[in-house]
Parts: sequence; structure tokens; C-alpha cells
Amino acid sequence: MTSLNQRAVLITGAASGIGAALVTECLRRGARVWATDREPLQPSLAQSQTAAAAGELETSLLDVTDPVAFHRTAQSARDRFGRLDVLFNNAGIGLAGFHSDLKTGDWQRILQVNVHGVLHGVDAVLPIMRAQGQGQIVQTASAAGLCPRPGMAAYSASKHAVVGLSLSLRQELAASGIGVSVVCPGHVRTSIFENADYRAMEAKQLLAKVPTKGMTPRKCALQIIKAAERNRPILIQGGLHRLEWWLCRLSPGLGQQLAKLRTRHFLQVRNAPVSA
Repeated sequence: MTSLNQRAVLITGAASGIGAALVTECLRRGARVWATDREPLQPSLAQSQTAAAAGELETSLLDVTDPVAFHRTAQSARDRFGRLDVLFNNAGIGLAGFHSDLKTGDWQRILQVNVHGVLHGVDAVLPIMRAQGQGQIVQTASAAGLCPRPGMAAYSASKHAVVGLSLSLRQELAASGIGVSVVCPGHVRTSIFENADYRAMEAKQLLAKVPTKGMTPRKCALQIIKAAERNRPILIQGGLHRLEWWLCRLSPGLGQQLAKLRTRHFLQVRNAPVSA
């Protein structure tokens, strides 16, 4: 896939942030876009409407934790556009907190959205793409899915799962004409930090310790689209995160030292005693 022009694209988590930026940039490239989110999209996609002259935009509500609804949405997009070329499996939620501060429900919720939601997307589009003999699945994971993230163990575990799924699925589908890419953003200036759940932590103090300003959603989306067009296996966004990934791979011991530094930062904003 060298261009999104006239390609049929399904995007989840499109009401804001990276998802909304993907909608706008896909439309600017002449794609036919079906944008979904669990929140109403029309107010947040006003900017995308101006780009729709080059492409075509349809929207609908979708809770990615509902596999039946995901299948129905994929079929609707295929019926509307005649095919389905690309899935940007982008929906996700955030969660920060030490394992001792999390409850079973916290784990269940983040795995339902960040892991099962991704699986539901894959399951919904694969029959369509197999029948076409072509397609591209682009999964949004995180830099937290590559290296240790103390204080964010549940979120990190969910994103590690997305990375593992994507890289494995890529090889399984290599002979079918279906590409799989996984995206690992670092700090992107979106509302995910404000909307994340924090357990026994001061969110504002924690966010103040983020060492980078972060990239804009548009820059993030442009890099993701380029990776999709080139069928890149993995895209790690942010120089510091790419450096950390290489350090963790080349020297696991050094990676653990970086993890200790993160642990201290999280403990400084923690407002609950450490469990024994």
C-alpha cells in the first residue's frame, strides 16, 4: 500500500487525540474513512470536515469491548465503501498505579479495552481482508509496551500484549497479503493523560515530571500513516523512547536502572503507603 487515496479506512478512538488526527490526515489524502468512538464524534471532528472534500467521512459510535458491535461496524464500513483496506486499531485507555493499589476491576477494565478491544478489531476485519487478499492492520500500542514501567504495570502489560500480538500476527499473515504494523507512541499531547485513571497518585505532580514536551497528535498521525503505507513492522515515536528501547535490548541491566529511576519518580507522588 503506497497511498491512502481512495482506500477504505476504519479508525477507532477517533473522537480526540491521535485518532482524530488520523481521521483528518487520511481524509486529506483522499481516503474514505469510517471513524468510530464510544463518545459522540461530530463535535470533535469539525476540523476533519474541512478535509473531507478530498476524501469521504462516515461516523458511528463503537465500544470496542463489544465484539458483536465491532463486527457490525466493520461490515457496515465494507458495505458502504465496497471494501476495507486499513484498520487503525487505535482506541485505548490509561491507568497509573502500583500493583498493590489496583483492584481486580482495574485490571479487567484496561485489559478489556486495550487488549480485548484490539483483538475484536482484528477478528472483525480479518475475514474481509482475507476475502480481498489485501489489507493493513495498524495497532496503537505504546512505548510502555517495550520497556519496564513501574507505577504503570497494568497499562504496560496491556501494551506489551498488543506489541506481542502484532509482531506475531504479522508473520502469520505475511503470505496472505495482509500487513500488520504496531505503533508505540511516547509522549503525545492528547487528553489520555487527563482522562487516565490514577490510583493513589497525584496526577498533576506526576505529569509535571514528564521529561519531554511531547509531539503533537498531527505529527504522530503523519508518522503512523507513513509507517502504514510502508508496512513497517514497528514504529517507536520519540527519540528518548527509541533510545530507551535500544538500551533495554542491548543492556537489560541498564534498562532496570532506568526503571528504578521511574520508580522513585512515582513514589514521590504516591499518597498511599507501600504494601509489604
